[in-house]
Amino acid sequence: NFVLIWLLAPSVAAKAGSSGLARYVNKLPSFVMAEGSYSVGQRAMSGLYKGSLFAFCGFLGSVGGTSLAFALLKVRQLIDPANNADKPLPNVINNSLGWASFMFVSTNPRYQVVNGLERAISGAASPAVSKASSLFLRTGNNLIGGSTWVLWARYIGLQKKKEPENDKKKAK
Repeated sequence: NFVLIWLLAPSVAAKAGSSGLARYVNKLPSFVMAEGSYSVGQRAMSGLYKGSLFAFCGFLGSVGGTSLAFALLKVRQLIDPANNADKPLPNVINNSLGWASFMFVSTNPRYQVVNGLERAISGAASPAVSKASSLFLRTGNNLIGGSTWVLWARYIGLQKKKEPENDKKKAK
């Protein structure tokens, strides 16, 4: 979460890099609704750039997390061979691609909106109201993100919907 917040946080552009791409990225707004006279194209590219950073972090985080889960499961099975996982763990690459896509299509737009709302509120409200609204916006964003991940995982086939108990009995 820290890396994602750091990547999307509004910031002052660092010294321009030496490559053309680094110079181009430094000219983009720090988030889509950032204050300034940016063109629609620059704002769109900012959203795509931040989305690709989110996707990259989601992919790497999932590779690490899923691999760690596999390793811990193996250790648990070594300690107690009778203790097996109830369900098979997901394929590391498929799960990581799922997280990357979720971060791009869901997390990035939500954080763009939260940053835009925070900017608008901070310009119109007192610091106390601004801080309180930030707390509520970010908490709500996390709650929405958690529930939409489940929907996304089901949509792309990473998570199966639980069968109701009646359907399980009928199948037997």
